[in-house]
Formats: sequence, structure tokens, C-alpha cells
Amino acid sequence: MSGLLFRYLLLIAAAAMSGITAFNVVPAEHPLPRSPAMSPEPVVGSAIGPQSPAGPFVPHRGPVELPGIADKRLMRSLADVMIPEVGEVTLAFSGDILIHGNVRNRAALGDDRYDFRPMFEDVKSLIQSADLAICHLEVPLTSTNSDLSTYPRFNAPHQVAEAIAYAGFDGCSTASNHAFDKGVDGLSDTL
Repeated sequence: MSGLLFRYLLLIAAAAMSGITAFNVVPAEHPLPRSPAMSPEPVVGSAIGPQSPAGPFVPHRGPVELPGIADKRLMRSLADVMIPEVGEVTLAFSGDILIHGNVRNRAALGDDRYDFRPMFEDVKSLIQSADLAICHLEVPLTSTNSDLSTYPRFNAPHQVAEAIAYAGFDGCSTASNHAFDKGVDGLSDTL
């Protein structure tokens, strides 16, 4: 597995397991509106007991003082480094890539060779235009094209992976009810 693909898959796994949280930093001169649940009272308590050893946590919402830094040019350069630019990211996700017998037969070239790339032609430009494109590979793949099978226990040719890459996908999720159709060996071949 390539390093880039592995990093993408780790990113997806982390996002899926922890949920994705978006936040926005608001300057102190433009505070967020207060909800009734917010209070200037100190929060007393912690995970280690009724009060942490350092005393109660007191929320602070004001400008951060940087003692010892008086040079305004340095402050501006720090602000340039610390404030991220706003940009756009395009994400593309597919539904199931599921290789039934008729799909496999359509891709057959003979001599255990298959070409699934033409099946992705209509979506290739869309997938390639995304910053991150993830497919869902529903079935295990075989590295040898032996023991190919379809419903109810799938095992698809390895050329499916080549077609997925050709279409422009950066990675695939494989968590499905068919992931173990060919046991640990099938899962290992797929990954």
C-alpha cells in the first residue's frame, strides 16, 4: 500500500471514528453571543475529582497578552503565520463498487485478464477533479484472479483496483458485509 493511500485511509478512519468537528476562531472584539448555559462563574471539578489540584478552571475570553513582545512588526508577522487562509476542498465519495458476474463478464478480455476502466469513463473527470475521492469497494479482490465468485460470496479480479485508480480515486473504504467473503486471505489480498 502506498504511503499516500495509507495516510488517506488513516485520515478517513480517524474522521469516521471520532466524528468531524468544525470550529471557527472569533477575535475577542467580536465575541460569540452568549447562551443561557454560559456563565462567568468558574467551573469547579475535573475528571480526577471534585476540584483539580491547581484550583478551579476559570474561562478567559479576552485578548491574549504576549509579555515581552513590543515590536508591532513582529506581532503582525506572528498574526500572518497564526491565522490560516480560508480555502475550499472538494470531496467525492462513491457508493458500492460491487462486481457481480455480469459486470465481470463485461470486463473480461480472456486469459484471466480484465479491463474495468471503460466502466468509469463517464465519471472519471468528476472524480479526478476532487481534492480527495474515496470509493466504497464492497467486495474482496483476489491477487491471482483464481477462485473468482459472485453472490452471495464475492471475490473479484485485482484489475478492479487498477480501474479505481485510473478513475482518480485516492482510496477506498472496504468495511462492508462482504469484506470477509473469502476470509482473512481475501481481506489481505484486497488491502
